[in-house]
Amino acid sequence: MLKYSRLWSLFILILIVFHLFSCRKIVQDEFDSFTNLITINAVLVEGDSIKVHLTFSDELNDLPLNVIADAQVEVVINHLIIDTLSYSGNGIYSIDYICCSGDNIDIHVITAQGKPIFANTIIPDSTNINATSINDNVWIDNEGNSQPALYMSIKNNPFVMEYFEVMLYSDTESISFLMNDENSETDFLEIQIPFKKGYSNSLTVELRAVSFSYYEYVRTYKLYLEGRYPEFGIGTVLPFNIYSNIDNGLGIFCAYNPSYPIQLQISN
Repeated sequence: MLKYSRLWSLFILILIVFHLFSCRKIVQDEFDSFTNLITINAVLVEGDSIKVHLTFSDELNDLPLNVIADAQVEVVINHLIIDTLSYSGNGIYSIDYICCSGDNIDIHVITAQGKPIFANTIIPDSTNINATSINDNVWIDNEGNSQPALYMSIKNNPFVMEYFEVMLYSDTESISFLMNDENSETDFLEIQIPFKKGYSNSLTVELRAVSFSYYEYVRTYKLYLEGRYPEFGIGTVLPFNIYSNIDNGLGIFCAYNPSYPIQLQISN
């Protein structure tokens, strides 16, 4: 009986080996060729001139992106003013016009390599910080240390959808905090932002009223980073598309209106 069992095992082994070698063939992976698209990157700031950076998108590699130096870049401001941006090198086109609150700005890019590219953004109206304070002992960090949080009250228009970014700067970190007034029916938004104490006793706070495209770009970029670099041992790598508002291309064309930065003292 043991003899037949060994013979049967040998027969099965021969069949497996024959199957592996007889069915092997070279499989050619076929991928669609990568299309280099025109990419616009521009963040307009109230009180500053208009600057636009143009490149071609490329496959994922370590090479620098190819800049576009021969484009025709036109700007249309409030549907009235039409002007052409000048090329200043390194893919940057600019014009001396100073952005103002409420400006409706269109950008048109024409190159010999593809379709015309279009994008639009609106410079948000400014907003004000109504009140600020630093609350001690709000949360506990991973080392068991008690840490503070910033309390802010922001002027809000409950009848208009508004988007904001709060920037916190200390000597150890910078924090970007996004929010909107979607669920607010009052004249003020109240928020609390946790942060870590630095080596100094000061914290710089800047409030930005941002366009919808700015808000979506920063929000999805943060999700992209979280998905690409998850916390070790906890998360998994997840793909996430970064928001773009460029017609016939890639990138972002957005705006923000900054408040005057204020400096707060942190108790020891």
